[in-house]
Order: sequence, then C-alpha cells, then structure tokens
Amino acid sequence: MLEEREAIGKRVKRQRLRLGMPQADLAAAMGRTQGWVSKVENGRVELDRASIINQLAAALHCHPNDLIERPYVAGKSSENQWQVSASGILRELRRYDLTPVFDGAPRPSAELWRDTLRLHRLRDTASNVAILRVLPDMLREARALAEVS
Repeated sequence: MLEEREAIGKRVKRQRLRLGMPQADLAAAMGRTQGWVSKVENGRVELDRASIINQLAAALHCHPNDLIERPYVAGKSSENQWQVSASGILRELRRYDLTPVFDGAPRPSAELWRDTLRLHRLRDTASNVAILRVLPDMLREARALAEVS
C-alpha cells in the first residue's frame, strides 16, 4: 500500500511540475496546506477517497486515471483489454473474504481443475491476454464453489 501511495504521489508531483505549479498553488486550489501537498507527493498521505483524487486531478488539469495509473478507458479498444482484465482479477482478489456474486451454480471442482490446466497451457504458450480474459470469472466461480462447499 505504501508503494501505491508513493507512486500516486510521484505522479501528482510530475503533473504539478509539468504545469510549473508550486506546491503552495496546488495547496491553495485544494484548500489544504503546502505541507499536506508535500506529504502527498512523498507518499505519506493515503489518498483513499475518490473525491480527493478527483479534486487533485481537477487542480492539476488531468484525468484522475492519470494519477492512479489507469490511463485507459474500459471497453474503448482491444489494445487495453489486458488492462481491463487485470483490473477484474485485482477486484476478485481483493474480495476474497466476501461472499462471491455468482449467477447459477458453480461447476464441480473437477471441471474447474480442467480449466486451470488449460490456463497452464495458455501460460506455456505465453497467451497472456487469453489468460486475463478467463481468470476473473474462474476466480469468482472458484470462490462460489468454496462458498457452496
């Protein structure tokens, strides 16, 4: 989590410097202190609310995705499908302790295992995009099977 805060802080600083904006000006635009901006840029403040990230992005004249390192728009082109899929995988991994939202009944574990073996073959052929397309649904279904079991 600390690395993520530092990374966002670096992107905030890079965008601020790109605009030639002093920390004091960004602080004034945010209604915060210059010390707060310094802490953000050094990764010592967790930007845990979308409203703060949106406000920072507006003050820095950039898109919020530029600050959180998601420079793509979901579903816009086939080029960014791996990023969309990776987001789905991360979402499923973060929800590991929640009851999965799964329509219908999960397949038996033997069938899921066969799909897992298919993923291994895809890995061996470096078919990363294909893996990323399948993995979020497999994770969700495996969690649902564990919940049912």
